Amino acid sequence: NYFCGGNATAYLYMKGSLPEAQAAVRHYAEDFFAAPRSHDGILRMPNADQEKVWIDTAFAVTPFMLFAGLALGEERYIHAGFEQTEKMYHLFRDPENGLLHQARGFTAPGVFSQDHWSRGNGWAMLALTELVQYLPAQHADRPASEAMFKDLVAACLRFQDDQGMWHQEITELDSYVE
Repeated sequence: NYFCGGNATAYLYMKGSLPEAQAAVRHYAEDFFAAPRSHDGILRMPNADQEKVWIDTAFAVTPFMLFAGLALGEERYIHAGFEQTEKMYHLFRDPENGLLHQARGFTAPGVFSQDHWSRGNGWAMLALTELVQYLPAQHADRPASEAMFKDLVAACLRFQDDQGMWHQEITELDSYVE
């Protein structure tokens, strides 16, 4: 969806500020359904190993599909965006601290990155924030979105430093501030 301007284009179209984007937003939302996925249904890069997935996808996919679905009245777009973040959230969530690992399969097949990259957790937070902000109050995916959002916020807050900042590796306060 970056070819049409990504999340910003879908958002502006949803808000009525870019009506000429309708065809492009629909086109790339439809392309989503044919895009390559890992065995657990998470989008991956076309030329990447089937099991290489990373949390960055939540930022790139969920807002676009949410905004496209709301603008075009396509529930399947909305749910597809939610589902990508939900799958990644549960796949990458570290049960010991509630934070998210960045990736799986880049160092070895099936192996998760050991880091809790602050920017990566931010990608998930952004996707969850958009879901919580824009899903209608009675939407079926809203309770799960709210629960994941609250859980991730609580996990991140435990690692905020004295200045209110987070670090490159969230769990290591001696890593640089990001």
